[in-house]
Amino acid sequence: LQSLEQFLSRQGKLREIAARFLGGSSEGGLAEELQRWMREMAGALDKEQETLLGSSFENLLKEMQKLEVFSRAILQDKRVEEAEERRELLENRLGTLRKLKRLVGAESLEELLAFCEKAEENLDWMQKSAAERESLVQRCRQARKEVAQTANALAENRRTVAAKLEETVSSHLADLAMENFHFGVSLKDLGKIRPSGSDEIEFTLSNGTFSGPIARVASGGELSRILLALQVSLPDEQLPPTLVFDEVEAGLGGRSALLTGFKLKELSNRCQVILVTHEAVIAAQADQQFAVRRNGELTEILEVTGEERAAEIARMLSGTPDSPKALEHAAVLLKDKN
Repeated sequence: LQSLEQFLSRQGKLREIAARFLGGSSEGGLAEELQRWMREMAGALDKEQETLLGSSFENLLKEMQKLEVFSRAILQDKRVEEAEERRELLENRLGTLRKLKRLVGAESLEELLAFCEKAEENLDWMQKSAAERESLVQRCRQARKEVAQTANALAENRRTVAAKLEETVSSHLADLAMENFHFGVSLKDLGKIRPSGSDEIEFTLSNGTFSGPIARVASGGELSRILLALQVSLPDEQLPPTLVFDEVEAGLGGRSALLTGFKLKELSNRCQVILVTHEAVIAAQADQQFAVRRNGELTEILEVTGEERAAEIARMLSGTPDSPKALEHAAVLLKDKN
């Protein structure tokens, strides 16, 4: 810009001089005045003077013609207009740079350039992020679609399995003196998908006079028997390593208690079963038996085997460990177990 200013200043002075030399359209310039002076001078010269100054007039006229050509070239030089356009463009750019510096708080052009470089990096990151975001949105939509399809398939499988489970568990409950009870599986669509699916699952129990969630309507003994029936109904891969039952025989006797023992025995072949019971018929089915006794403030848990186990079974049958009939019955139970 500085070199343009110098060029335009120099050309401006030359144009001013050239304009004065050539003159305007209404009045003559220095060239015209000089030509008039030469004509007047030539008319006033005598022969001797004309001979003396003739060549000088001719040389002066030639130089004047050169000056006229040069002056017209100066006035018609297009570089001046181009330089003025270039200067205007540069001044506009400088004005824009000053505005940008004020806008971003830059003290120098270097700071402004550094800011622009950083802004360009941020813009590039944002554009890439926008593309990545769109890709993630598409993947998310696809994942939602797949999850919804999986949830629907899971719900359909659950309805199929639920009907079979209801029938199987209810059949086992009939063997456990709960023949008038029906085990049910309630599937409620939540309208949204959770990690466990789109259904809320609840086990129910009904007997013709009441119906409701098992946790609310079943007694402790009934709950243990329902758990036993449920575990017996499950395939091996869904059984836990160990199951614990507490007084599963509550309210049972005779054949029902014996069938309960058989089911526990069957279940123990598939996983470990720990049972707290007062029913001798069920205790006799166990592979190992432990007696729980109080000794003052202490509680002892002792394994009973052989004659001690027969005596413990007899005690559970009659209340005394040395009753001949109870011992005989205990021996039969333990023999049938083997």
